[in-house]
Amino acid sequence: MAPLATSRSARSLRSLGISKQLSVLFTEVDGLEAFLITIVNDLLRDNKFGMVFRVSVGAFLSMLDAGTDIYVISTYYQNPNLIGQAHFLLGQMSLCVFVQLRYWY
Repeated sequence: MAPLATSRSARSLRSLGISKQLSVLFTEVDGLEAFLITIVNDLLRDNKFGMVFRVSVGAFLSMLDAGTDIYVISTYYQNPNLIGQAHFLLGQMSLCVFVQLRYWY
């Protein structure tokens, strides 16, 4: 279930030809596809560990990205020829943070 993010991707397995052995069931059994989609949706909704993992990885990557941005800006400020680019990058990063905070709060 891990690589399937939505019930649509689970349903698309049939169209990719991954489950050729099950094609008879999908064509001959009425309502099987709707039944399986319901099960997959319930599993995806109730799987809290997957959501915690995705949020944790996303937060870690976001903090890592912010850290590298700050490092690059600080190295730009150390070089007198790159002060203008450092100001621009700092302004761009500040504007991005401001827009995100303004949008969510």
